[in-house]
Amino acid sequence: MIEWFKSKAPEPYRVTYMGGAPARWGTLSRDSRTDPAWAEVYAAMDVVQPWNVGRYGTLEAVDRWKDDVLVPDVKLAAANHQIYMPVVFPGFSWYNLKRDAKENQIPRLRGEFLLRQARNAKMAGAQVLKIAMFDEVDEATAILKVVPHRTDAPDQGFWLTLDADGAELPSDWYLRLAGEITRMFHRDNPPASRIRTR
Repeated sequence: MIEWFKSKAPEPYRVTYMGGAPARWGTLSRDSRTDPAWAEVYAAMDVVQPWNVGRYGTLEAVDRWKDDVLVPDVKLAAANHQIYMPVVFPGFSWYNLKRDAKENQIPRLRGEFLLRQARNAKMAGAQVLKIAMFDEVDEATAILKVVPHRTDAPDQGFWLTLDADGAELPSDWYLRLAGEITRMFHRDNPPASRIRTR
């Protein structure tokens, strides 16, 4: 079916096939199916987008991920003539869904966590990436405007606000970071080491 849509369908119905893949698609390990036939399935994608949200939670682990996963994945995707689209995320919390989880499970570190992932993806050779997610408030991965202070959030429920890491940040901070990351990729700018807060 994939082959038909990619190359055998009438011209107006042909597609570029982008597939979401497990984080360890390249090695067929851990969260990936381990049957060797899956390598052919992943290789059939024109764009491969591994889902790695929550696979690491510290800056040190982000750097290890670059060396252990991103660099080999970029090489494998190039050998398969694929576009490699890694996923980056600002932080994470299950607390809204699982009350026994930590409130600030993977801290955002004032944006450094997101920025480091994007820098590493660029340095590993990725040409595009996906930021997860624009509005996923329930898992605290949202980059839309957020209230800066806990005292500004509704009393009902739990809201991971921008001061969770002890920072004073503007409400559109993560949209600004997304803009910087976009410029880094679109203009072939060198990976930024620091972003201004104002």
